[in-house]
Amino acid sequence: MNRFIGIASAILLVGVLAACTATDPRLEDQPLPPAQTSIDGTAVAAPSGRGERVVILSGANVTLPADQSVELLVIYNSTARVEGHASTVMVVNGVANFVGARAKDVIAIQSQVALDDASRVSGDIREIDSRVSGATAATVSGRIRDFGPDMLFGWQGLGTALLLAYIAFAVSALIAGVILAGLAGRQLRAASALIVNEPLMVVGAGIVGLIGLLTAGIIAIVTIVGIPFGIGLLALVMPGLFVIGYIVVGVGLGDWILGRSSPVVRERPYLAAIVGLTVVGLVSFLPPVSGLVSFIGFGSVMLLSWRVLRGIPGTVPSAGGIARVAESAG
Repeated sequence: MNRFIGIASAILLVGVLAACTATDPRLEDQPLPPAQTSIDGTAVAAPSGRGERVVILSGANVTLPADQSVELLVIYNSTARVEGHASTVMVVNGVANFVGARAKDVIAIQSQVALDDASRVSGDIREIDSRVSGATAATVSGRIRDFGPDMLFGWQGLGTALLLAYIAFAVSALIAGVILAGLAGRQLRAASALIVNEPLMVVGAGIVGLIGLLTAGIIAIVTIVGIPFGIGLLALVMPGLFVIGYIVVGVGLGDWILGRSSPVVRERPYLAAIVGLTVVGLVSFLPPVSGLVSFIGFGSVMLLSWRVLRGIPGTVPSAGGIARVAESAG
């Protein structure tokens, strides 16, 4: 973990340095203040017997002398000759020539890395879209690895954190579903029946509703005065509607499953909510599945709301018609 934190910090430093050189072109040709110039015109870092923590080289051809030792050497948009010792060497859009150098790890991003026979890398060389030459069993103790997957799968806590977050969402949705089953059971069943009876209308209502809410929220934010309304619409109302849509699909699926085993349809779909949302939670671990489920339910909620606002009769079934709605969903 500490290694990844160090790498992330180095990337941040490189980003800041890139922004500086982009905004002030004069920095690209400035030699390092402590640098000296060799016969061939290459900038050489001033000799130093003590070790430095971080050294960033950018915009010039530089050399890390053999008697200099650093913790982190960052080479950005330049060609560097590395003769000294470095715990970690990061090369971004540059060239690093190792000549009798010692390093623990090397990271290359869209760069070229060359090692001579006297250089030694005790760890791995991680690269993205880079070319590495001279890496043999004698010069590199570790391996040459792709930097992207290594960063993604190297964090052992990532999978656990995502799993816990999803479990928290699924349990919260289940609790909310049971509460809505008691407060608005008929409305939930009416919305779920629309998914089965009018799937095209549901998809269309979902697309129109999504575009409409996004447009209204963006326009409200642009007007400055409506920023609170826009933020509330985009950050609270729209996610809430998608969660309700997720619950609608779960209740509809629960009614369908229970209807296969028993002809009895209860007025309040408590059991349907528990069974359906449990199944939906198990199959919706993958983001595309949960997103599709939420969107379909969102469309049914938008379509039902539109019809209720227009006062269309029979939109929400009465208590006596719940059985018919459940049968149509089955």
